[in-house]
Parts: sequence; structure tokens; C-alpha cells
Amino acid sequence: MVVKDFDSFLDAPGPVSDEALDELLEFLGIEAHGPAEEWWATRVDAAAEAGAARLIAALSHENAAVRRVTTCVLCYCYESGVADAVRAVVPADEATRLGLHIVLGTHEGWSPEGDEPARFGSAFGALLGSNPHPDMLGALEACTGRPGRVLAELPWAEPGWDTPVRAVDDLLDRAPELHVPWLLALAGDHAPVLADSALRRGDPVLVEPYGLALLDHPDVEIRRAAVHRLGRWKFDGHLDAAAVLLPDPDLGDAALDVLTRADDPRALPRLRELLQEPPDHRLRVVAGLGADLVPDVLAQLARPLPPERAAALIEVTANWGGLLERPEVVALLGRLTSGLFEDPACEAALIRICHKLSLRRRIGTGLRDRLRVLATCPSLRVRQHAQFALLETGEREWLVPVLIAEITGHPVRTGLPGPHNGNFGKRADTTACAWLGRLGPVAVEALPVLRALMAETEEPGEAREAAAEAHRRITG
Repeated sequence: MVVKDFDSFLDAPGPVSDEALDELLEFLGIEAHGPAEEWWATRVDAAAEAGAARLIAALSHENAAVRRVTTCVLCYCYESGVADAVRAVVPADEATRLGLHIVLGTHEGWSPEGDEPARFGSAFGALLGSNPHPDMLGALEACTGRPGRVLAELPWAEPGWDTPVRAVDDLLDRAPELHVPWLLALAGDHAPVLADSALRRGDPVLVEPYGLALLDHPDVEIRRAAVHRLGRWKFDGHLDAAAVLLPDPDLGDAALDVLTRADDPRALPRLRELLQEPPDHRLRVVAGLGADLVPDVLAQLARPLPPERAAALIEVTANWGGLLERPEVVALLGRLTSGLFEDPACEAALIRICHKLSLRRRIGTGLRDRLRVLATCPSLRVRQHAQFALLETGEREWLVPVLIAEITGHPVRTGLPGPHNGNFGKRADTTACAWLGRLGPVAVEALPVLRALMAETEEPGEAREAAAEAHRRITG
């Protein structure tokens, strides 16, 4: 039971409880023996075997932490008469008092008697003893108030181990009939966190009523969080519930996300509307529906879009239904290349598209031919991004002379004006050396150039080192 309640074989709840338990064992004159991986449970069980009378005596210990950890141990002391002995104790502090009510709840079940801390402690103890009562819901809600803050001084909710709300949430796994209404009563700030917790447990008894009820919560942020989680709960009818919310001005985007991730065609009209606007994150989750939207994207690309808009559209839709292999995309690259020196935005757009292409494993012949043109274009920034995209998508022999030209044609050797550094924070010839090294033995043609660079005494050490490393990788 100790391991079950603390959810770990390996750890004590926290340093305060850990040290206090050692001090309690010393007070009791007990040495605990057991496997290291169950050290907390081993020590609690050893202390519990000391018996109720000796543990009751420990409740008068001068160290408050020892008194508090003793109440925890008493929950796992199963000899008869524990509850009667505890009732006779006058606690020395508030946390010890709460701990004693937890002990009573563990051994006798929930009692509605007493003040709020007494009722909360009794309810918490009843959960520990797996003896929940339908009327103790209100008492458990007090975990967000003063009783919860006091619980944080006891092992079950020691800071760094757990929080009072989570401690109750975990124990309510044993009482799903109470868990749902408790979660709903705690909606507010705790709702998203506890919803995720319920999702991870995957208990449909918790998930479906919780999610559906939160759709009507007065706080729009809670409603939005609930809609986002509908797709993960996947109860019967969850997509219908999301579709109804599409026109909602507050929840429509969240509902669209759920339907889109589920490849539900009811998302298509809204997705088509979004394609008419600057592409945004709402389109990035499209997967299976992408093939249905490709004609709409191609219609957009056929228009004279501003370069930055075209690049953004390609970035968002690149993985939709073989879009990148369509001749319209190749034609777009051609138009952007033609405008390279007329519109600075074309350069930025080409770089963005090359970057997107570099993330793919392979590309078609049309795109490869277009990238080859860009890999030798006058713009160093575009050139390097195109070379990298080719390298990442499997280009080999064709790249070797191109990269050699980056070394031999660098301004430090030709004396011609031009940028020295490329996109990667290094000199362009140094980057070319690194990429030749990646090509390995295929780049044997580059060895004479690399040896010459290694021998240039006026070169900075970085360039010579890059050439030497490439030489080593090519020659093996």
C-alpha cells in the first residue's frame, strides 16, 4: 500500500519527509532493512511495525516534521485500536491535526463531522483506505484552500513531490464516480492540467463526461481547452461535437484543429477559406486532407503572388498530396529565379523554399533540375541553400565540381569583389570543404584543390583545418 499511495519505488516524497522518517526510526530504535529501490516503503513499513502505542508517543516529538511523518506511518499501521488511540491525542500543530484526521479516515472511512480541515482530512484518508463515500465530494474540493496548503506539510503533497490538488487527483483514480464531478467542480485554473492528467490515464469514464461538460463552462479559455482535447479523448461522437462548434467565434479554431487532425472532410470549407489568407499555423496540421486541397493551392500558385506569399504557401503546404512534384511548383521556382535581381523578396523566398526542400528525403527530376540552376546562381545565399538542399536529397557526383568552384572562386583567391561568408556563419569555401567531406570518396576529384588549400600558409587555420578534415573523409 505504501508503494501504491506514493507511486514510486525509488523516491521518498521529499527531503523533509525523508529526514523526518530517519529521525522517527531513530526515536523508535528501529533499523530498517530492505532493497534500496523500495527504501521509502521499507522504512514506513518498519516504523509501522513498531505498533500504535510507540507511534502515538512519537506524536509528542519536539520536531514537528517527525510528528507529521508519524501521522503518515499510522495510516499503514493496521493493528486494532489505532483509531481510538489517535482520537485521544491533542495535536501540537495544524499539520499534525490534519494528519490525524487522515489516519482516522484511512481506518474508519469518511466522517462529515468537524470543521473543514477535519472533513477534508477524513475524506483524503478514506481515499487512501479505498473507502470513498458519495457525500465527501465537497470536502475534497477544499484541497484548493487552507486544508490543501496544510496538506503540503505532510508527505503526500510535500512540495517538489506533489501538489495538494494532484495528490487528491491521483487518489481519485480509485473512485471514478467521484472523480468526474470533482474535476468539474475544480474547473477554473486547474481544468487544463487535470484534463491532461485524465487523458494520460485514458479512463473513458473520466474523459467523456469531463470533456463534454467543460464545453459549456462559462470561462471561454476552459471551453477552448476542452475543445482542443476532444480529439485526444476520441469518445463516440467527439467529431460531431467539434463540427457543431465550427461557426463559434471563440471555439471555431479549436474545433477546426480537432477535425483537421482527424482528416474529417467537414474541415475542408474552412481550410479553403484559410488558403485565401496569408498561410498560418491552422494549415500546418493538415495531413490526409491535403490531397483534397492541392487543386486550391495550385490555383493560388497560378496567380501572380508576391514572392513572400508564394514562399509561405509552399512552406505550409509542401507535404500535401505530392504538391512539390507538380509542374506548377517547378514553374514558380523558375519565375522567382528570373526575378532574383529585380526583386530582393525573390531571394528570401527562394531561400525559404530551398530550406523546405532540404527537409525531404528525395525530390523529383523537375525540382532537382531547378535546384541545380539555383546551386550555381550569382546569389551566394541562394546558391548555398540550393547546394545544401541537393546534398540532403541525395545529390552526389554533380555537386563535386560545384563545390570545388566555391573554393577556387572564393574572393580571397580571385581578388574579385564578393561576399566572403555564406549562410552558415563561416567562409563559403570552408562550408564547401565540409560538404565535400560529407560526399566522401565520391569527391576524389577535389583532392588536389584541398591539398593546395591545406598548403596555403596565409590561409586562416579554420580553412586549412576544414580542408584537412574533408581530405581525411574522402581518402578514408
